[in-house]
Amino acid sequence: MAPSTGVLKYVEYTASLLFQNVKGHDVGLFIKSPAFTNDAKLAKPTIVITSPDCGPSPAKLNVEYTQFYDPPTAVKMPSLSWDLPADIQENVKEYVLLCEDPDAPSFSKTPSLHGLWYGISGNARSVRPEDFVVKEESEGGPCSLQGGFRLGKNRRGTVYTPPRPLLEHGPHRYFFQLVALKEPLELEGLSPRATKAELEKECAGKILAWGVWEGSFENKW
Repeated sequence: MAPSTGVLKYVEYTASLLFQNVKGHDVGLFIKSPAFTNDAKLAKPTIVITSPDCGPSPAKLNVEYTQFYDPPTAVKMPSLSWDLPADIQENVKEYVLLCEDPDAPSFSKTPSLHGLWYGISGNARSVRPEDFVVKEESEGGPCSLQGGFRLGKNRRGTVYTPPRPLLEHGPHRYFFQLVALKEPLELEGLSPRATKAELEKECAGKILAWGVWEGSFENKW
């Protein structure tokens, strides 16, 4: 999506001023849900995540990783790679990955969900943009991706929604949250494209470890 121009630019800037303090909804992140907070062993991250494209966390996202990139079809998400302790690694059955922006304006104090993916192999140690290309899907049914995992439901119903913060709304943080599970998810209890709420419930009691990679982007005048 190209930057706003003309009158629309001023409209967006005005909206940004009105919502200047409506951000910082970290409490609504997936890793802040009861599935994590009710287990003292999950108080701190133990998975170290970095991005071969953008560097260690926290990092600044270049325009090529946002909706402002031209052409839009070239927009991509950053590659991610991770390490975790050997005693945890040997017990991982699969991973869940989410991307959320807690700085998006929301009076419900809910982070904006940019991407949700699950069923990632327990043997995986990285994901790349090409892994998120649709492999097979059906109308209203499951959607599998080239990386061998499933697509969940984000705020726009897309595979991934790149960053597009309001003009002059300040830096927005994008939390890529990786969760290691000791048991596979029970797909029968999930929608064909699982929601965040469903995964919060299904992951409870199955979480071995988690980690976060944070990228930020600011839409300046």
